[in-house]
Amino acid sequence: MAVKGADVSVFQGYNIDYNKVKQAGYSFVMPRCGYGNMIAYPYQKDPTFEINYKNAKAAGMGVGTYFYSYALDADSARREAQGVLNVIKGKQFDYPIALDIEENSQMNLSAGQKAAVIEAFISILEKAGYYVVLYSYESFLNSVPITTLAKYDIWCANINRKPSMRYGIWQDSWTGRINGISGDVDTDIAEKDYPTIIKGAGLNGYPKTNIEKKTEVYATPFDKFFAERMNKGIDVDGNGVYCFDLANDYSINLIGGKNFIGEGAYEIYTNFDNQPGKDLYERIPNTPEFVPIKGDIMVWGQGLGKWGHVAICNGEGDTTWFESYEQNWTGNNDPVALIKHNYSNVLGVLRPKDQSKVLGDKAKVKTEVKAKVEGKARKNGDVNGDGKIDIADVVALAAHVKGEKKLDD
Repeated sequence: MAVKGADVSVFQGYNIDYNKVKQAGYSFVMPRCGYGNMIAYPYQKDPTFEINYKNAKAAGMGVGTYFYSYALDADSARREAQGVLNVIKGKQFDYPIALDIEENSQMNLSAGQKAAVIEAFISILEKAGYYVVLYSYESFLNSVPITTLAKYDIWCANINRKPSMRYGIWQDSWTGRINGISGDVDTDIAEKDYPTIIKGAGLNGYPKTNIEKKTEVYATPFDKFFAERMNKGIDVDGNGVYCFDLANDYSINLIGGKNFIGEGAYEIYTNFDNQPGKDLYERIPNTPEFVPIKGDIMVWGQGLGKWGHVAICNGEGDTTWFESYEQNWTGNNDPVALIKHNYSNVLGVLRPKDQSKVLGDKAKVKTEVKAKVEGKARKNGDVNGDGKIDIADVVALAAHVKGEKKLDD
């Protein structure tokens, strides 16, 4: 579920009332920690960073931070990164640490030079145990090599429309007004549950936790499968935590013992006829009317990046959005998380033919209800077979007309 936030700096003053900000419906804040080379010039630490961090935490808001970069080469970027580590040391951040790269001098760099700056900075923070996002406006981000962009989570600024690129946070305004903050402020929308991702992985100053296992009763085999894998990195082939690994784990250990083949994740859809487990699935294309169901394997094409992406839908969504379990969405070996998406660059899904693998006993009940509907519902007006004649029957009949159900005459 998307949540609202704001990013602030000394330009918003020293007296932000975070209790009012939270009451206004904002869940997180990204205060600036500084800019430029803070090792050589300590005064470039944002003078409001400490008070913003302290007061936002006290109000119960999620806190991340961003750093404004001036680096024009990898060495400068590494010095900037070390300065950031010195400033944020000892603190806990529920939201990412962001590299803000948007200066005109940086825009004028070649694509390769931009990649060198970005990767040098982020690699140092990641090695120190921080979850990092890359921030800029959309046209700048589109000038970065796609191989670099695919490695990182994105915080994208576009005040005119939703970004057309992949992103985790969207900066939707530079002139927002929020009760508790004087004057204009940048506002943001986070599409990921960053606190769960970050705390679960033991990043951003949070300890890695070993939670005692408890006996749980799950609604479906699908729910149990992903509850056991949430916040873990699944590496099936021993070559790292990638989206493909989770898809293979799901196919092998829940659906029926078949793995997928291909160099890129997108190939499980585009090369479906050659997949060893093709008989276990139905391939369904993405259309404007399509809505995935629980257990569908969602596949993105190369429009997203060289390798595409793959995830497993949890059954929540409509024709404009869906949720799915996945890993390595940002290219940072992210552990398994539940993420909300739009349908941009989605090719379609592979749907398990044996729904009992996904739904367990619920699939049997669903089949029996469907049989009841197909056998006699058209004759007595109880279209959905629930023993009542009401608005739900109208909905079920509409589904039949649309072609989703076949009812006997």
